[in-house]
Amino acid sequence: MLVGVVTFAPGLILLVWPKATLIVVAALLGAALLVSGIFLLIHGFTAHDATGGMRAAYVIIGLLATLAGLYCLRHISVTVVLLAFIVGVFWTLQGIVDLTVAATSGPGTGRGLRAVTGVASLAAGLIVMFWPTISLTVLLWVMGIWLLAYGVMLAAMALSIRHAAKAALA
Repeated sequence: MLVGVVTFAPGLILLVWPKATLIVVAALLGAALLVSGIFLLIHGFTAHDATGGMRAAYVIIGLLATLAGLYCLRHISVTVVLLAFIVGVFWTLQGIVDLTVAATSGPGTGRGLRAVTGVASLAAGLIVMFWPTISLTVLLWVMGIWLLAYGVMLAAMALSIRHAAKAALA
């Protein structure tokens, strides 16, 4: 029952405040980049056991991560679109890999299902890359509805199991 409620709550939040949810995710990404950048900078200056090249690399990566984090926090809307684009690139690459594996694998290895998955992933990735704002809105709605339905289903299962357990004891 608890898992049902915990699953239902984020779904409700996604449906009630979809833009705020995206903003929170973008702000968390910016904060994570900022914090990791600062830690890399500190590590670059204090890692006496690392070589000079490694220390320089930590400082450079730390500076880039810090600047990226500050930019993400300053320009939240750009960060949201960038997140969608990155997801789109990932799905596109995953689709290409799945299609390649399906084309090169032997019979009886699930290549048909792999090919279907590859086409779906490739299509979803391209759609998200070319229409990120619309895709994010649809994605949030689908995810919110799915979480609500799954939460209700889990709660119903918990009540059913509880009822069956009471009946078995009686």
